Amino acid sequence: MSNLGWVDRGSLWRFDSASSRVEQIQLSDAKHLVLQAIGGDEFTAVHQFDGSRVEITGHAFGKPGDVLRRVAVTGWAPKVDGRLAPWPHAVSHFVTWLNDAATGAAGYYLISVTGREAAIDRLDWFDGSSYDLGYQSVIAVRKVPESGELVFGVQRPSHLVVIPPADSGAVRRVGLNGGYGNAVP
Repeated sequence: MSNLGWVDRGSLWRFDSASSRVEQIQLSDAKHLVLQAIGGDEFTAVHQFDGSRVEITGHAFGKPGDVLRRVAVTGWAPKVDGRLAPWPHAVSHFVTWLNDAATGAAGYYLISVTGREAAIDRLDWFDGSSYDLGYQSVIAVRKVPESGELVFGVQRPSHLVVIPPADSGAVRRVGLNGGYGNAVP
């Protein structure tokens, strides 16, 4: 599976190595997709529209066009589609950008999904005093299973950002070897 964000927009490419067949699969009318494997035979797609809404869908690699689960985010109350399967992990985390029309406070947000519940939190640490908002973005988040910390990758810095569980402490930055950027946790 692959998607070149702004070029492929809401579709993805699938290559079947057994048959050498390539196909393009339209998932939505999103302006940009972010794909992420979530274990087993599944992956997620974060559908980023015009900043006023985001959808997160779960798919099987074998049938990527079928939606197994969905979360719709149009403001401060994300909704898990109860007609579909619940999310498989204890907590799944996703990062996205939403504009003033969606939340009244444009910025980057963490969306956390547990089963049939979802929550949204603004990433207040990503601001103009620490980052170049026109040039940088929050590009990924991963949870450290042993500690519960969330590790964020930011486009073009020389560090990762680590947040303690439940916002129980200060944000810390972990430098990358050699000070090179484009960190993905």
